[in-house]
Amino acid sequence: MRKLRFQLFAIVYAGMLLLACVLIYGQYQRSLQLSERLVLERLQSVASTLAPRINADELNHLHLRFPLTEGLTNLPAADSSFIRLTEVLHEAFTSNNLKTPIYTITTDETGTVLRLGISSHGASTYGLPYETHLQEHIAIYESGGTIRPYEDEWGVWLTAMVPLVASNGKQIAALEVDFPFGDFIMYAKDDLLHNLATAALIFLIIGILLYLFMRIALNKDEERQTQLRTANEEVREKKEALESSIRYAARMQAILQPAEAVFADFFTGHLLLDLPRDTVSGDFIWFRKIDNERALLVVADCTGHGVPGAFMSIMGHDLLNDAAAIENLTAPDEILRYVDKRVCAAFGCGGSTTTDGMDMAVCLIDKKTSTLTFAGARRPMTIINSDGEKLINGTRRSIGDQTLDGGIPFETHTVELEPESRFFLYSDGMQDQFGGEKEKKLGHARLRNWFAELPAIFGASSKVKLTQLLHEWKGRNEQVDDIMVFGFSV
Repeated sequence: MRKLRFQLFAIVYAGMLLLACVLIYGQYQRSLQLSERLVLERLQSVASTLAPRINADELNHLHLRFPLTEGLTNLPAADSSFIRLTEVLHEAFTSNNLKTPIYTITTDETGTVLRLGISSHGASTYGLPYETHLQEHIAIYESGGTIRPYEDEWGVWLTAMVPLVASNGKQIAALEVDFPFGDFIMYAKDDLLHNLATAALIFLIIGILLYLFMRIALNKDEERQTQLRTANEEVREKKEALESSIRYAARMQAILQPAEAVFADFFTGHLLLDLPRDTVSGDFIWFRKIDNERALLVVADCTGHGVPGAFMSIMGHDLLNDAAAIENLTAPDEILRYVDKRVCAAFGCGGSTTTDGMDMAVCLIDKKTSTLTFAGARRPMTIINSDGEKLINGTRRSIGDQTLDGGIPFETHTVELEPESRFFLYSDGMQDQFGGEKEKKLGHARLRNWFAELPAIFGASSKVKLTQLLHEWKGRNEQVDDIMVFGFSV
């Protein structure tokens, strides 16, 4: 136990000390970066303000009279243009409290050699070659800009340059303003060492107090661990019981769903994609053959998902069975009205909105007359054929929503069954799925385009293709809702 206490203490103490050092060093880095940015902005401002005051044409004439070459014996110190330009630079040097001279720099015809021109500190450097970090200076000679900290034998520097352009558009030189950054770095390092030493002392005191506290806390740790293990075991048992119940509910839902053989017996081809967000789903499909030539097909999306949605789906199954078997209803709009009435009776629809209900798409498929009759409660039907894509919207009203007096009547649409036509009924789970590069909803238009991309003849490849499209769209996003898609051809 003592060894465990020491190990815990050492880990916590070392972690806190390391964190403090990281924070202090981070503050040091941020201070350097902030200072660097502020100095560069100031240098750029000084150079940009000063450049318009330098007559580039006059500077060019000066260079012609006194070429920038090594070994120049006739310095331009007494030249009136040199004196005036030097005074302008010196005034800027003084008024801005700079620590190093301001220069003009000119490149030769090859663009590989830089030479100093006029300076705020006289003619002593006129014509000298500029060799410190030559490539960095040449890189911004024409465009202007700044150079981040660079080091030479005299220290660490920050630089800003602005091009000087004559009236004919030709660049004559570049104006350079420097700042010695090495002193600031030295002061910052001294401050860093001081802060680290202070932190070490503080954490030594904290470490002693922490160790004393841990001695008391660890004495109770074994008892707490025992209690925690007991509580975790109880939670695990309850979780396993709950998951077992939900898995059983999922098997019950699977029993209610028509078998693939039932679909295959009636349709020439079909596709069923059923992806619950949780183990059980609020989306369901219902199918009932009236006779050998006619059948009813429903795809529904119940309020919510998971267990609440699953309960609603079971209720939906029962109501549809009653509508078909007891009431002998076959017209899709009549089936919707019947289910709507029963849901409202159960949940109390009235003058205020209700959140308990379902969206539903109902089809009556009649092979004898080669027609399909459709009615939808906020769910559409998409048709893909040789003419392209067609969308038939359902009525803008859910099952269980009677906020208007008497409700909105469910509209009926009848279309012809053609051998090349493919029909799709679906919940809103897929179109509401977030994904893509911009993390937006898939959307109804893109979903219909996906339907059009599927193979013309339904088969296993159709389901694989649609699942792959969804997976690629979703990426790492969580599934937001239950997904149900049923496509068929007759």
